[in-house]
Amino acid sequence: MGIKYVRGEAFRNSPSPAELMLKLFVNDKLEQEDSKAGTSSSYARVTFDYTIK
Repeated sequence: MGIKYVRGEAFRNSPSPAELMLKLFVNDKLEQEDSKAGTSSSYARVTFDYTIK
């Protein structure tokens, strides 16, 4: 398969207290899950860096 890792981010470019959730699946298996909530003055941002074994 040639791919050794995936890296990136999910973000919402507006201030909101709503939660932003990221789920990373590799071959139909959940490998990473993270969530962040913003505020009325900050953006929600989730980053991921996953090595494929």
